[in-house]
Amino acid sequence: MGGSLPGHRVRTRPWNAAVPWREDGRVSAHTRAPVRALTPSDRRYFLPMIDESAFRQTVSAALKTLLAQFDAIESDDLDNRISDGVLQTEFEGGGVFVLSQQVPVRELWLSAFSRAWHFRLVDGAWLERDTAERLESVLTANFSKRLGFPVQIVAPR
Repeated sequence: MGGSLPGHRVRTRPWNAAVPWREDGRVSAHTRAPVRALTPSDRRYFLPMIDESAFRQTVSAALKTLLAQFDAIESDDLDNRISDGVLQTEFEGGGVFVLSQQVPVRELWLSAFSRAWHFRLVDGAWLERDTAERLESVLTANFSKRLGFPVQIVAPR
């Protein structure tokens, strides 16, 4: 085991020590150190993948629900369209919000204001994979900011 600097050694961990959590809160077999039990917020990292066709159907229904909400916003500044798992909103003054399905990782990706969010379906709610923000909260904040007046987006079903 060699490091990147002369004279330095790097200790590596075995492949099975990458996730030290145990449901029962016992001591890790590898490190002999106490490990914490999984919390509800940790669960988003250990979700089983749903079937591809079920994911596509779920996303299709969610995008159609969101499209109906976006179309109901009273503003001539919006041009909404949906096509093959992608919901796109263009603004008259410039700017585009894109919400697209990412089938291989079973996520919805939102691009808005030169930023990206990655949402996973957790217990029926779309949660951002890094911050656990809800999809409807992120959409509400971004639409309100872009349009200059309060907008309320509800969770897609």
